[in-house]
Amino acid sequence: MLAAPHPRLELATDVYRCFFEPATGFVRRIRHGHIEVVRAIYAAVRDHNWDTVLPAIEITSLRRDVRGFELRFTARCRQGAVAFDWESTLQGEGGQLSFTFNGEAKSGFRRNRIGFCILHPIRECTGRPVRYQTADGAWHEGTFPQAISPHQPFLDLKRFAWEPGPAVKAELSFQGDTFEMEDQRNWTDASFKTYCTPLALPFPVPVEPGQKIAQEVQLRIATPQPALETALPPEEITVDPHGALQPLPSIGFQLGADGMESAWAIERLVALRPGHLRVELFLTAPGWTEVLTRALDIAHRADTRLHCALHLSDAAKAELAALRPFLDPAHVALCLVFHQREKSTSAHWEELAHQLLPRIPVAIGTDFYFTELNREQPLGHPDVVYSFNPQVHAFDDLSLMETLEAQPDTLRSAAAFTTGRIHVGPVTLRPRFNPNATEANGEPSAAGESPFAVDPRQRELIAAAWTVGTLANLLDHERTASITCFEVAGWKGLFS
Repeated sequence: MLAAPHPRLELATDVYRCFFEPATGFVRRIRHGHIEVVRAIYAAVRDHNWDTVLPAIEITSLRRDVRGFELRFTARCRQGAVAFDWESTLQGEGGQLSFTFNGEAKSGFRRNRIGFCILHPIRECTGRPVRYQTADGAWHEGTFPQAISPHQPFLDLKRFAWEPGPAVKAELSFQGDTFEMEDQRNWTDASFKTYCTPLALPFPVPVEPGQKIAQEVQLRIATPQPALETALPPEEITVDPHGALQPLPSIGFQLGADGMESAWAIERLVALRPGHLRVELFLTAPGWTEVLTRALDIAHRADTRLHCALHLSDAAKAELAALRPFLDPAHVALCLVFHQREKSTSAHWEELAHQLLPRIPVAIGTDFYFTELNREQPLGHPDVVYSFNPQVHAFDDLSLMETLEAQPDTLRSAAAFTTGRIHVGPVTLRPRFNPNATEANGEPSAAGESPFAVDPRQRELIAAAWTVGTLANLLDHERTASITCFEVAGWKGLFS
């Protein structure tokens, strides 16, 4: 067996270059010169809660020569009840690339998806025309979405053709399953994703021990031009000290659900002078008044005001009436209104909040991702709220940093369906919870492991760099009213 000598393996033909990551099994950045044709191709095993089972990759053979390349590897997936192995061959010659997947279940489990995903870069694709063939053999014409598409722009795909750059034509073909495309900017992924197994089919699906799954993706790149120098030209950045000024959005942080901010953490928080502090209030739960009282005390010590995230039930009228005496505009700047049975707030709860909390500004939307707000766009033009993190679909460093490219598109798309102010947050490094789980609880963490919501990179420079880039993206939009980042203290916080 061959061990990869470097974190990535460079692969090339006379038409394109790309690289393979032994750590993830991703083929990334398929480029013809400066033109990125495909961002990534990879196989994914997703369990009944949409959790990705990360593979352990072992390269079994590798050939690279002037004609192209052939790489073979095996992948082993183990997590909870899931035991699934596959073998893959990646071949490239001229403008051709072939990626095969031959897998077998080693245990019985339930899955939502097993197979290939293809990521299309947003810079080379957004707004460009496409031709695609459906399973019945018919060809159709379409366009990569400009604004973030709330639903799949293309369904029932057999072939897909587009032009990612001048004089460069690309075509993908799929075997082994039915494919469709979604706009991953909904989750701040910087890509459109073509994936297998339509979401309209029932899931999860039982997988039996010994069950085999085989797929193949083929990419063809046609161009009369030879491959160009692949290094991207330097990008000029101009700073104009006399440019137009705009108000700075409120930048704040989330108070932890356990209320365990230490005196030391609060002292450091005071020094940061946050624009606001967000507190979660589940108004059906006992003890919410104590949570609010403690939050008001911390906000007073930090000389700031609260953003109260209200999680309502069907008894919302009584809950809001009980809350009203606690809400003084001198101490509470905003109420974010959610309903525990809805992924995005409906107009009824917004109207009720305005009626019963007349002195406090209200924003509605989702405690989940931009996806939910986009799929249930509010009536009228209210202030809206949504959260995001860079690790809904992938967890490696490069995927994490790539999300910076897509973040501004969520603001532009939100601004297209409301004239209200836009509140973003909480912005976190990992998902706070799984809003799409088919069961209330996923697999528990193994003994000695941190919960999935905790990322050890929270204390590393990559998290600081991603946060700086995120703030730069969000501050640049004139409709951004507030940004809530991370918890104040703890494993997911600013301070230990």
